[in-house]
Amino acid sequence: EDCQLCLIGHSLGAAAVNAAALSLIRAEKSWISRLHSMVLFDNPGVPKSEIDTVPPQILEALSTKTTEILAAPNPINMCQHHMGGTIYRVMLSHGQEDDAWHKLKCGVGFVSDILAVASVANAAAGAL
Repeated sequence: EDCQLCLIGHSLGAAAVNAAALSLIRAEKSWISRLHSMVLFDNPGVPKSEIDTVPPQILEALSTKTTEILAAPNPINMCQHHMGGTIYRVMLSHGQEDDAWHKLKCGVGFVSDILAVASVANAAAGAL
């Protein structure tokens, strides 16, 4: 009974951990006392409607135990709301010049990734 939980997740796992913590706190407010910390890496966040169901003082207590570590803003880690807490933005040097040519290559690569995902989703939808 003296156990303390440390919840950790990355990407979809971070969203699952985040949603589970909110759900547990809604079900039993005293659960927050058993949570030592929650560390979320590139968390997509949770719907604002989920965050709004938690009383402000409980949300504040959960936020103080939450640390989020985000890479560059992208469609994944910016798609939903974040609860607050401590948020770190990690920026790693990639050793390339930040010039127009690099930006063009990144843009083409991003569009290529989106088209690939769209074509796989289209094929999957057609198979259903």
